[in-house]
Amino acid sequence: MSKRFFSIIVSLLIISSHAQYFSIDHPDCSIRVKTFNSENKFLKKIFFNKLKERNYSPVNLIDNKRLTVGDMYLDLSISRPKEVNRKQKIDGKMVNKLIKPLYSPCIVKLELKQAKGNTIRKSDKTLFQKEVERGFPRVTFKGNERCTRALKDAFVHIPKCNKTRN
Repeated sequence: MSKRFFSIIVSLLIISSHAQYFSIDHPDCSIRVKTFNSENKFLKKIFFNKLKERNYSPVNLIDNKRLTVGDMYLDLSISRPKEVNRKQKIDGKMVNKLIKPLYSPCIVKLELKQAKGNTIRKSDKTLFQKEVERGFPRVTFKGNERCTRALKDAFVHIPKCNKTRN
């Protein structure tokens, strides 16, 4: 009994200490961010606060596209699809069907990348990516509250930044 209890305690300590080291080392923890379009302006304050909680110092992209080699940048995309693919059981078979929901879900995709050149490229090294879909709560038809919660859910998975000395 005591051996089993001791092994459980030790395994919990190992797992919890491993979770604390999910981080990225960077000299200054600055991260480049694209400017927000007018449709998603309401998320800007939450976005920057969440970055600061994770020890990043956000800086706007120069001309919304220029970088220096080795810069980290965060690619954020927010979508609200008008049609959703749902599975339905028809005549005993599962069938995919496109439906137009009254309350459209909000999909937030975050990609943390490191630049290989002076501009954003598809071939840049991806350090982390996460996509979150949020269909609830259904308070308004537009769905700003769903996007807010999806953004907060996505940041749970973003690694913290540790400043390193050169």
